[in-house]
Amino acid sequence: LGSEITFAYTDLDVDQAASNGQQPGRLLALEIAPGQQPLAKSFLQLFWQQQALAGNPASVQQVNGVRILSGRSAGITTASALVGEFVMFASDVSVLRHSFQSAQTAKNLAQSAEYRRQVAELPAERIGLAYFDTHLFLPERAAGEPLGQLPNQDLNSDFTHSDFTHSNFTALNAAAPK
Repeated sequence: LGSEITFAYTDLDVDQAASNGQQPGRLLALEIAPGQQPLAKSFLQLFWQQQALAGNPASVQQVNGVRILSGRSAGITTASALVGEFVMFASDVSVLRHSFQSAQTAKNLAQSAEYRRQVAELPAERIGLAYFDTHLFLPERAAGEPLGQLPNQDLNSDFTHSDFTHSNFTALNAAAPK
C-alpha cells in the first residue's frame, strides 16, 4: 500500500428504492505503492477468482475506459476497479461510476479552493485527515449553518486533533506527538 487510504460514505441509499431498505454507498480507495501495480492487479484477479470458485462469478463492464468487476456474495454487492495508482472497492457499481464522473468534473473536492486552502494550513507532520460532507449525515442542517468547533485537544496524550468547518464540510486532522 501507498500512503493514502480513502474511505467514503457516498450516499445514504444508492438506489433510492424503499422496497429494499437503505443501501448505503461506500467507497474504499487504496493507493498502490510505487512499483507495486502488478501486485495490485494480481490481488484483484485472485480476489475475483476466489469469488468465482465460491459460486459468485463476477460481471465485467467498462466505465470511462476503466474495467469494473462486480458480484454478490451473501447478499452483499462488491465492485472493484484498478484506477491509475489506486485499487478501489465499492458497495455498488453506481458508486464507482459516480466517483469516476466526479473526478472528471469541477464538482469535486480537489476543485474546492476553500478545502485546498484549509488543507494547506494543516501541519505537514500528521497521521491523517478525515473529511465529512456534513449535508450527507445531517440533511436537516441548513447549508452554511455552523457545526461548532472542536477545541484542539489531546487524544490519549499521544495525538492531537484540530478541525475546521466550512459551509457543508468538516475536516478533522490527527497529528502525531512532537
